[in-house]
Amino acid sequence: MAARNTTVQNQDFDVREHRRKQNEMAQALQSKKKSYKLEDVVQLVLSIHSDGNATREELQRYISLLDRQLSERLQDVVTKLATTQTTVEDNEKATMEQHQKLSSSTDRLHETAMKTAKEFQQSLSNQLADMHSRINQEMRRHEEKITDLYDKLGLTRHCLIEPYKPWVSFPVVLGYN
Repeated sequence: MAARNTTVQNQDFDVREHRRKQNEMAQALQSKKKSYKLEDVVQLVLSIHSDGNATREELQRYISLLDRQLSERLQDVVTKLATTQTTVEDNEKATMEQHQKLSSSTDRLHETAMKTAKEFQQSLSNQLADMHSRINQEMRRHEEKITDLYDKLGLTRHCLIEPYKPWVSFPVVLGYN
């Protein structure tokens, strides 16, 4: 019998401790001093309801508290979502602007490179034409000097060049005739 009384006393203590925790949580929720997890608030409402000791008004008050907490959390989520969406949109806009700047810079760089290449090609072409012109002038001057020299010697170029053609006399020298 003593063991049974101890068990009943322990159960009474557990019930009183449970109710004390419920009241403490309910008061904290009402005063907004402490924020509890939604699961804890739901557990509080369910345990008060299952105990059968709560009046309809108490249950209604706890459900209102739960509703308030849910509304606050939902508002926080909506605010965070809106902030995140704004941030994402801002990042997308910044990325597009950077892409446009990069594209524009690439186009300008390509135009500059093509212009520079064209100018360089034209410069090389002009230098080559000048060099070719100078070489031709030099060759004409040498040709004139050689012709003057032939004239002074009284010779024609044909007589001097003919005996020195190795492709004409070479087979004869080797005996291939």
